[in-house]
Amino acid sequence: MPAPLRYVQDSVDFPDAVDVVIIGAGIAGAAAAWELTKKGLTVALLEKGLVGAEQSSRNWGWCRQQNRDERELPLIIYALQRWGELGEETGEELGFRRSGLIYATRSEADIAAWERWNRMAKNYDVQSEILTADRAKAMTPGSTTRWLGGVSSPTDGHAEPRLAAPGLAIAA
Repeated sequence: MPAPLRYVQDSVDFPDAVDVVIIGAGIAGAAAAWELTKKGLTVALLEKGLVGAEQSSRNWGWCRQQNRDERELPLIIYALQRWGELGEETGEELGFRRSGLIYATRSEADIAAWERWNRMAKNYDVQSEILTADRAKAMTPGSTTRWLGGVSSPTDGHAEPRLAAPGLAIAA
């Protein structure tokens, strides 16, 4: 059973007018509300149920560069930078950690694809390492699979879904 969501109390004061209305208080809506209020705009964040309780509560919270399409890399690099700033900036615990990410495989094709990806990602200063079979095994404790190898991105991160959207909504 997943951890319970952080509860966000509805506002008792509904404004007559705002600059922006955001429909949906998942991670995208809550983050947009935070960024807009930071710029001095008034925002109404509307949600049919609980803040962060829909898809945002069902994901694993990965904030990753690893194996992204090249066109996405500038945005995710910036997003990881923002995630690193948001806890202190908002004063809220969002559960973001630079925990790293590891993929392990028994497929030579995967390793070849990861090697190609790594060559491209070096142009963006993304830290990524191809793992030998022994290193993949050592970095996946408890795994009973005999890995051929893997890939590790130590600067990728994770935001706790039960905290992130509610924390940003509260801050906004």
